Amino acid sequence: MYNESLRFNEILDKAFPSNKFDYHLKLLQKENLVVKNDDKYCLTSKGVQVISSMDGVVIEEKRKPITCVFVLGYDEVNDLILVNKRKKQPFMNFVGIPGGKVEYGHSLPRQAREEFFEETGLSAENVELKLVTNYRTVDEDSGELTHHVVGFFFLATGLSGDLVKENREGHNVFIKLSDASSLEKYPDFDFFTEVLLSDNKNIVFQEADRYVKDGKFTKIDFL
Repeated sequence: MYNESLRFNEILDKAFPSNKFDYHLKLLQKENLVVKNDDKYCLTSKGVQVISSMDGVVIEEKRKPITCVFVLGYDEVNDLILVNKRKKQPFMNFVGIPGGKVEYGHSLPRQAREEFFEETGLSAENVELKLVTNYRTVDEDSGELTHHVVGFFFLATGLSGDLVKENREGHNVFIKLSDASSLEKYPDFDFFTEVLLSDNKNIVFQEADRYVKDGKFTKIDFL
C-alpha cells in the first residue's frame, strides 16, 4: 500500500515461516492482485482497486456509502410525475422515484438514463442533474447508522416508450404532484420534487439525517 515495489525479503513478515508466506503471496499473484517484475513484487491495477477500499491502519475493508442515481420522470404535456412504490427492503412500500446504484466506471448521466429505462421502459430526451444529497439513516431505538447513501437526482423530460407498470423493483405510476400528499412517501419527497421541478439552473446540495423506527420513517433533519 505504501510502496511502489518490494523484494520478497522486504515484505516477508518474520512472524510466519517463509514457505507459508510465499504460498499466500503466490495466491495473491494467482488472483492477479500482485505481480512479480524481475525480483520485485508490486500491485496490479486490480490490487490497487482492492486496497483503495481498505483502512491502512487496521487493514480491513471500510464500510462505504452507497452511491445512487434517482430520476424523476416528468410528462410536461399532462403535468404528471412518475413515481415508484418500492417492493423490496430497505424502505419497502415507500413511494419515491426510480433509481439505482452507480456501477463502477459509469458516467452519471448514462447511469441515470439506463436505470430509468430499465425500471420504467421509458426513454428520456433530456436528463438534467439538479440535486446532490448525502443522506444518513439512523435507527431510533439502537442509534445505529443503518443506511448511508450519496444521491444524484436527475429530472427526465421528453419521455417516450411504453411504461412498465410493475417489475421486481416496484410499481410505477404517473400522478399529479398534488396527489402525492396522500401517499406513504420518503420523508424528503416534497423537498426533492420541488428542487427537481424548479426552474433553478444551479445544482443544489443537501445533507440530511433520516430516522426510522420499526421500518418506518419518523422524521428527517435537513442540515
